[in-house]
Amino acid sequence: MSAGMLPPKSANTAVPEFDALLRSCRLRMLTHVAARGLADLLIIAVTATLLFGVLDYCISLPVAGRVIAFGLTLLAMTWVTWTRLIVPLTSSVTREELGAAVDMAFPELHEGMATLLSLSGDRATADEAGSRIMRQQIHRQVASQISHVSTSRVVDSAFTLRRCGFAVIAGLAFLVPCLLWPDGSQLVLRRLMFPLANLQAPTNLYFEVPDGNRTVATGSTVLFTAIPRWHSPAPGDLPTNVTVELTTADGMADTLPMLYDDGRQQYLATLPSLQQSLRYRIQSGRTQTAWFVLQAEDAPELTAVSLIETPPGYTGRPVTTIEGVVGAVSVFEYSDIEIRMQFSKPVRQADLIWNSFQPIQSMIAENEFEETPTDVIGDLIFNSGGADGNSAAPPINADGWPTEIMADLSEDRMQATVRFQALGSGAFQLN
Repeated sequence: MSAGMLPPKSANTAVPEFDALLRSCRLRMLTHVAARGLADLLIIAVTATLLFGVLDYCISLPVAGRVIAFGLTLLAMTWVTWTRLIVPLTSSVTREELGAAVDMAFPELHEGMATLLSLSGDRATADEAGSRIMRQQIHRQVASQISHVSTSRVVDSAFTLRRCGFAVIAGLAFLVPCLLWPDGSQLVLRRLMFPLANLQAPTNLYFEVPDGNRTVATGSTVLFTAIPRWHSPAPGDLPTNVTVELTTADGMADTLPMLYDDGRQQYLATLPSLQQSLRYRIQSGRTQTAWFVLQAEDAPELTAVSLIETPPGYTGRPVTTIEGVVGAVSVFEYSDIEIRMQFSKPVRQADLIWNSFQPIQSMIAENEFEETPTDVIGDLIFNSGGADGNSAAPPINADGWPTEIMADLSEDRMQATVRFQALGSGAFQLN
């Protein structure tokens, strides 16, 4: 019997002592309906998830397949929620129906509850209600037996317990793959819950793509890197056929073969010259990564550059500003150098890279009448401490000399400044 809200008790009812029993029966029925409905909802959700999850793992469902699976699961859960929860919990059950249920569970009452409730109701006529003495007799007869009535016999708990048991089994079946294969299970769940999301295929083998989404300069060479990984604890065999699938905005598609580098333990492929933005993914058989975006943009241009030389104080030489910094630049040894750069668009990083250098050589006077030259001139080399002594130590070459220094960027990232000390000569470039 379905359960629902009791109608308001009539003001002239003759059986107020039975209200507690009827309310207890109603509460128990509602509890069982809710428990069975929630159990059915869990069973449907887990069954659909496991069914479509296994199907997705075996054949890698496309986007359309995942959308259909998600729609069917949502439809089934909506139907169960409506038919097993909302409708039963909101249906109205009369007091006479509850009394009849009590009489059926307790034959020893001889249908006294239903008889008493019907005779004392507002709709009973004078002839149907009988005499007051008769109603009092029935009242006393039922009241004498009411203390032995247990609501557990009115609502069968066995069916509810079986349904909850099936729900527990379904929950355990759902937890097993989550515990044994946590990463893969999370991936499958994300693919089913978000069917339109850009996700990799749910296979044991997958590829880790460092710096997958990136922006590169138009015309530059692009290196694709893919690191093989496995969801299982033990790694599998390396795939022999790994490719990069390329797709442009205008629909053009192409593939690049990837070769395995034993030293780096990575698959590598090179695109010689990137001319336009594109999407790409790494694939090998059913194994596919998510789609990544390679954004092609014009490289920032160096629109202005100036070099400010501050010679040592003991020389008495003035501060000199050189605009352009083209070709060979002559500065006094041990001068503090500041190079200021202006770009056409914001940059992420700017560096000064030394391609070659020759450190300052000690110049010894041949005799006491000869002066030591102090104007050893050349290109630029820098001290890792810089003019302010706060610069981080840059990379060094085999001889222990720095090879590059990172510039300080302005807030708008349109300007960069490099500071160092002239300790020798060499060729450099601004990158």
